[in-house]
Amino acid sequence: MEEFLTRMVDQLSTMAVSELASMLGAQQRVDSLVDEWETLESFLKDTHGMDLRQDATARRWLNSLRDVAYDAEDLIESAVLQQQGDRYSAVNSVLHPISRYRFAQKVEEIRSRIRDMVDRRTSYAAMARELGHGAGETSISPISRHFVSCSRWRSSSYHIGNNTIFGLEQDTDMIMERLLQPTEHREVIVIVGMGGIGKTTLASLVFNKARGVEERNTWSGQAPPKATDPGSSSKRSHFDVCAWVPVGQDPDTLHLFSTISIQTGANLDLSRDVAEIKHHMFTFLLDKRYLIVLDDVWREETWHELVDAFPMSRNGSKILMTTRSKVIAISADPASYPHELNPLSDEVSFHLFLSKVFPTSYRNQAGWYPLQLDDLGRQLSKKCGGLPLALVVLGGLLSGKEKNYDVWSSILNSMNWNDNEAGKQCLKILALSYDDLPYRMKLCFLYLGAFREESEISISKLKKLWIGDDLIPQKVFSIKEDTATDYLDELIERCLVQPVLLKHKERPTRVRVHALLREVAISEGRENRFLYCEYSNQAVSEMEMKPYRRLVLHPGPDKRYNLHDFEKMRALLIVPRTTGTQTICVGQQVFRPFFPLIYRWCRINWQTVWSMPYIRIIEVEGLMMPTDALRSIQSSLIHLRYLCLRNTQLVAFPFNESKFPSLQTLDIRETSIEKLPDAIWALKTLRHLYLNGMEPPSIRCLTNLQTFCGVLVSNDQIAMEFSALTGLRKLQIELKAWNGYPLLVKSLKQLHIFTSFKLSSREISSEVITKIAHHSPLRKLHLQGMLHPPVLTLSEYFSDYITSITLSASRIGTDQLKTLGSLTCLWELKLKDDALLLSELSCPQHSFPQLGYLKISSLTNLEAFRIERGALPNLVRFSVHYCSKFRGIIDVLEHTTSLQVLKLKGMELLPDITDSCRNKNVSVITMAY
Repeated sequence: MEEFLTRMVDQLSTMAVSELASMLGAQQRVDSLVDEWETLESFLKDTHGMDLRQDATARRWLNSLRDVAYDAEDLIESAVLQQQGDRYSAVNSVLHPISRYRFAQKVEEIRSRIRDMVDRRTSYAAMARELGHGAGETSISPISRHFVSCSRWRSSSYHIGNNTIFGLEQDTDMIMERLLQPTEHREVIVIVGMGGIGKTTLASLVFNKARGVEERNTWSGQAPPKATDPGSSSKRSHFDVCAWVPVGQDPDTLHLFSTISIQTGANLDLSRDVAEIKHHMFTFLLDKRYLIVLDDVWREETWHELVDAFPMSRNGSKILMTTRSKVIAISADPASYPHELNPLSDEVSFHLFLSKVFPTSYRNQAGWYPLQLDDLGRQLSKKCGGLPLALVVLGGLLSGKEKNYDVWSSILNSMNWNDNEAGKQCLKILALSYDDLPYRMKLCFLYLGAFREESEISISKLKKLWIGDDLIPQKVFSIKEDTATDYLDELIERCLVQPVLLKHKERPTRVRVHALLREVAISEGRENRFLYCEYSNQAVSEMEMKPYRRLVLHPGPDKRYNLHDFEKMRALLIVPRTTGTQTICVGQQVFRPFFPLIYRWCRINWQTVWSMPYIRIIEVEGLMMPTDALRSIQSSLIHLRYLCLRNTQLVAFPFNESKFPSLQTLDIRETSIEKLPDAIWALKTLRHLYLNGMEPPSIRCLTNLQTFCGVLVSNDQIAMEFSALTGLRKLQIELKAWNGYPLLVKSLKQLHIFTSFKLSSREISSEVITKIAHHSPLRKLHLQGMLHPPVLTLSEYFSDYITSITLSASRIGTDQLKTLGSLTCLWELKLKDDALLLSELSCPQHSFPQLGYLKISSLTNLEAFRIERGALPNLVRFSVHYCSKFRGIIDVLEHTTSLQVLKLKGMELLPDITDSCRNKNVSVITMAY
């Protein structure tokens, strides 16, 4: 919370010295407001680390503080936008006295509320002092008990007792092999994974096992040192000294060295300077083969403070580290690859779950596991998403319950991790990664709670939402989209988000979030009054939703929502329900759900949606609603930055009377909207515009566009105006029959950074291919239409760096296809809708050297696939859709060495495919529709 106030102080301080404050006659008021915020900020920093949320009164105080902060932010933003509008309006300048008066009133109201907060803060300061100095008292406060409890849950130890371990056998063997392998220098082996996935458990298994391994007879490195006491034993351990060091988020360096000293016998003098202690430790370890485990490392700085004490010995010494950050793993030893832990499989999860529900003594009895609980048990264990910590918690919870169908069914239907203390502690351990994030990145993480459980989240949409809600800062010499990419990469590196990365892709286009981390995002979003995400199994209360500035609804056919009096809302996201179809993967036996969106009619009381003057985000993709559903909020949309109406079947734009001075993203794909307001075509703020095949009157003012899709071009004016879109990165256009190709090509050649281009036309002039496809920044090209006149060799027209080509209805022949095979960087090729009219698809020797993904779809004449030796050496994914005559799948399986996934849609599954795929460990995905 103090980070939020720091941001608010910065905004107010900037405002205090700006033209705006003097213009509104509010210089003194703003200065005093800054003083009030700084006082509150100091108080929260004094109480940092104390979870005041555990006290109901303190929680209400914090919620009130958040509301004041949000209102102040609304006031600042509205004043800034008003100032910008006044510069261009002679009428508004007459209203300055009224504006000053209203602004002064609102500032005074906020000051009054802050003064009340300051008066009340005294009691909380006293409470904070009591918490800080009351450790010696016999009675422990609830908050103190909370921290004792949390510390107990986070304790790190290599003693695993009699706990049953599942699913880590292969990981243990792999790390043991690396620990005992001779190396030319001291190696750092890092175990990486999200919280609760079993990093410490795995490290403890390896540590205990490594301590008991005897020295090997053969050693290729430097001769190991002699034992300090040769007569003490006839056998000698592989490692001379071993130490287990719990690190944590805020470690004390001297304490860490003390821990190492006690376990290794180094006898360090901890009263000396840190540099001397490091030197002493270095000297002690120099002639020893050592194993040091650094468990739960959170900071690169921690590693840099310790590393000088560990000599780069050539005798096989190793350091084993566990962390949630891939950056730390790479920093510790760039030459050593991290060992990433993945969630447990459904079967292993189920067995771990049963081991915690039924004690060993119970399992020794006949009929210890009622078969009628099998399906329920598997559903319950699946709720944990393969996370060992969650399985242990849930199993422990059920171990004290009756083992009958009704009890387990009731728990499954009403399961909420926040309902019991063990579940809350589980979420708190996961939330440690969230707590460690920078402030703005925390808010970006909270947005992940807006997406449905187990869904794959579009990275493009996620970044647009972040930017639209002003969560991404503007950096010098960088656009916000690139900064958003950096934020997402860091969330991935911290194991808070999982990339859905197919091996044939250069970068992921989708991500997913673990079910329990999504629970953390939802819980923290509610706690911080940031975002209210409706749970599918809970009734929606208007009073409960009302204090939140961002609202996420998952409507079904039987739900009603009354959004009356939500004037402070900043984001409204209405996400229709989804349903899943199973996908069978032969070979690896992995069951992976796909989630096509099923759109349903939703009865929402739209007539009660009133003015939302601060609304920034409106996302209603896939929601069926009448045209006038959103008109009641059109009076003031000056803050609106993101508007998605995709697949809503609207026939008219709902905000024809509004102005959008801040709009950045507009998406009307798959709608019947035929016209947009004139104000849209004059917006310099627009960054991403998705049309539905509409022809704009003019685009010359859209100078900041980065994405422009679904635009119809049929005249010279629009063709020439493309040259003004100098920041364009992605372009998808449809051409009507007209002879303006030279003008279009000339304009597009002036766009120096656009990397993705789709052109749709009945006939595509080879001139476009000649001029555009060789554009050096171009990476992705999609041509939909017959090439005219026919081009004999395609490869000479494409950039050497092009990575993805899609041809649809192109009707190319054998020669053209062969030339595509010579492109050295091509990793994705899609041939669709009679892109070629051949009965046999041929890949000559050594063709398509980098191709990872090949998709053929609706090729009505294709029957066979001939692959010569050395062709398609890196193909990992092959998709065949609606090619009714095609019988060449076996040939692909036999002649490709890297294939991992075969996807068939609308195809007959041949009997001999299953055996071939199983023998080659290829996963088969079949979809009937």
